[in-house]
Amino acid sequence: MKRTIVVVVVAVSVAMSSMAVAEAAPEADVVKFPTGQACAVLSLAETVCFDSEAEMEAATSSLTDDTLVTTSSTYCAGRSDLWLYLYEHSNYGGRTLKFRDADLWQNLTWWDFNDQMSSYKNNTLCTVYIAEHIDGGGSWLIVSALSSSSWVGSTWDNRASSFYIDA
Repeated sequence: MKRTIVVVVVAVSVAMSSMAVAEAAPEADVVKFPTGQACAVLSLAETVCFDSEAEMEAATSSLTDDTLVTTSSTYCAGRSDLWLYLYEHSNYGGRTLKFRDADLWQNLTWWDFNDQMSSYKNNTLCTVYIAEHIDGGGSWLIVSALSSSSWVGSTWDNRASSFYIDA
């Protein structure tokens, strides 16, 4: 079953290694979703959730800016069909979030996913920086384009708080 969740987020530029930081709405607007659910973050203002990753993929695999009304976004290599997937458990299990907005720090607290990531798939053509603290603070895990990890290892398991897709 598809659920659309609107998250109010205002993007602002902040000098941090020339990477922008988006500022979240108040904590009351954090997207909460149950175990096993999959959500596609179509833009900073719109998150659509499904009962499973398979259902999410079926509904979003052909989405482009031509088929969506979205806020102005920057995408990796200018392509809105490339996504970063973050998973709650190892081996791509548990809750799933998929993102495509680039060139700004996105805080996982906005989707109730702070310190929850155990595996990822970077199906973009861009490098992704995953940070241990919000707004890109702390140590970074640097993820190559078109890469994946079925488990991020003990150093990064349940440690990610924000990420940046470098378009």
